[in-house]
Amino acid sequence: MTVSDVAIEIQDEASKDEPRQMSETDPLVQLLRSDSKLWTQEDFNQPAQHEAQEQLKTLEGAACFPVNKEKDLLGVVVLGRKRSGELFNQQDQKILRALRVRLENFLGQAMVITQEALNMVKDSHDMKNDVNALKGRVTWRAMRIAGWKQDMEKQMQQLAGTSDVEQIKTIVANLKTQALEWFQEADRSRGIEDQAIQRLSHRLKNWAEYGRVISEGFRGSRAMEAIEVGEAAKLSVERWTPHAEKKSLQLSVQTSPNLVVWGGAELGGAGD
Repeated sequence: MTVSDVAIEIQDEASKDEPRQMSETDPLVQLLRSDSKLWTQEDFNQPAQHEAQEQLKTLEGAACFPVNKEKDLLGVVVLGRKRSGELFNQQDQKILRALRVRLENFLGQAMVITQEALNMVKDSHDMKNDVNALKGRVTWRAMRIAGWKQDMEKQMQQLAGTSDVEQIKTIVANLKTQALEWFQEADRSRGIEDQAIQRLSHRLKNWAEYGRVISEGFRGSRAMEAIEVGEAAKLSVERWTPHAEKKSLQLSVQTSPNLVVWGGAELGGAGD
């Protein structure tokens, strides 16, 4: 994400102008990339900063600061002068720095939520495929069982109507072969269906977690509790194993016992 993706400006309420767009090559943007701090008009004291200072004046700004996510610049906040006309004092700057931290956290969480929403859209298609696959296997199994039942009834009738030892042996052998085929097919189907159900279960947990995070307002009301890190890590590996297997990756975890941290536990007992 670039600065052009998210442009934020806080202007004087009397100003009716539309927010001015900024680009990657603007001197103010370049300055904030090189020195990521809260800048006021009084901080521009170097000749190399003149163009950035002039741009801030053009934006009718008295202060500005970048909004970052790690090393990426998400946007720039430009603030107008105080109503009183006074300069920003140390207390004002402290408040603005706290605002910056909250804004960066909010945008970071919003980006995570957006990505999770996109993942859920993809998961919904995968869930539909798994449901259709399960439905198809259940229907196919019912047809197979019906065919085996019909064939078995015919052979049982033949068995009841004959006293020929060789024919009895042949019928019994056929029944045994069919029974073995049925058990083998049921065992293969159970494995495939168990995997599909496990994938559905993991995706439903993700959906539940996503909904809970949204309802808590980006985790603002989440209760804190003691979480055993090793158990949480194992549950996390279990949760993401189906996704890793799709990419031919193998997940594993080794943890130390009795390692506890304070945090929020997700639905189903898995820790964050």
